[in-house]
Amino acid sequence: MPILPRGNPQSPIWVVCEPYDKDSEKGYLYSCGYGYVFDKAFSEAGIQVQPFFFSPTCTGLNTQDMWLATWGFIEVYKPPIILAMGENITAMFCPETKKKLTRKKSSAGGTGVSDDESSLEKWAGSLLACPYLSYPHYIIPQLQPDKVVANWQYRFIYVNIDLGHVKEEFDFYRNNKRLQELPTYNFCLHPDFVTLMDFLNDKCTNATHLSSDIETIRPRKDSPYRTVCSGYPYCISLAPSPKEAVSFSFWDYDSDQTIKIWRKLNELLSTKANIGQNYFTFDSHYLESLGFEVCLKKCYDTMLAHHILWPELPHKLQFLTKHYTRQPYYKDEGKNWSPKNKKQLFNYNCLDAVVTYEIMLKQEEEFNDRPYLR
Repeated sequence: MPILPRGNPQSPIWVVCEPYDKDSEKGYLYSCGYGYVFDKAFSEAGIQVQPFFFSPTCTGLNTQDMWLATWGFIEVYKPPIILAMGENITAMFCPETKKKLTRKKSSAGGTGVSDDESSLEKWAGSLLACPYLSYPHYIIPQLQPDKVVANWQYRFIYVNIDLGHVKEEFDFYRNNKRLQELPTYNFCLHPDFVTLMDFLNDKCTNATHLSSDIETIRPRKDSPYRTVCSGYPYCISLAPSPKEAVSFSFWDYDSDQTIKIWRKLNELLSTKANIGQNYFTFDSHYLESLGFEVCLKKCYDTMLAHHILWPELPHKLQFLTKHYTRQPYYKDEGKNWSPKNKKQLFNYNCLDAVVTYEIMLKQEEEFNDRPYLR
């Protein structure tokens, strides 16, 4: 029996998926037990609309023609929100989510290249866009229901966070007849001395809170220094608000300039209420090793706060970003940068700072709602 789409294609939310084997018994997508799991989670998330279920693999075409037909079909109805279910569907819509090709040694001594697939654990719930679609939309990757069933502890995250992003975007679209724009920031990357000092003296000095983050350079895994050196701070970002930040290297200025920068930086770190992720056990240790005085009594650690608010959930910045913000996954930007492209690292450094600031504001709202946790 052929497997057919389900629902009304005029729906503002499409679920693009691969059919399960048992869907053939009833002849339509997500009609089996896994479909029931998804339908229930979708309902529990509070999304008040029936989605349209569509599968490119049911077209009977080869891969290239299948996706050309899919994108053409989507362009006809222009759904603003598309849920990409699973790794293959996500990778087809958003090529940037594909894992990099890795070479593996075969038993015969040769090498083989693994297939591309999406790193769905990282991208689930992110607000992405498909480069092949011409109208405003969001692609929101989701784990397939069978993956959630296999890891039932993930169900809370699935319903309240991954599908919670879908609800948030749909509610905004329903109320405003348009999609909500992604967050934009004002970053000052690797500035010259005068620009940097103006930023520190003006915006940072007058800020009530200051989010900071450092990036370190560490020996390679195969280096003999790996066991004796834990790395060295290379750059730092400071965010006086959740919308703007500066990132600069500790070491890219001449001696006289460096002295003035470090004195000003020490003044800020020793007097301001600093916000950081894993600040008490990581950043503050490195900063103090460089001679900076950090006022720990005024510091706010978002990771520690998340342990108090949500002890059962993961606490890495990657997860907190998904939990509290609309910023898409970006943590890969901190990898594979080079001295010729330092701005990639500086941009990543600034993102860490502004995202951490926004997380702190959302956590404070939760503490206000649950004051007994303070």
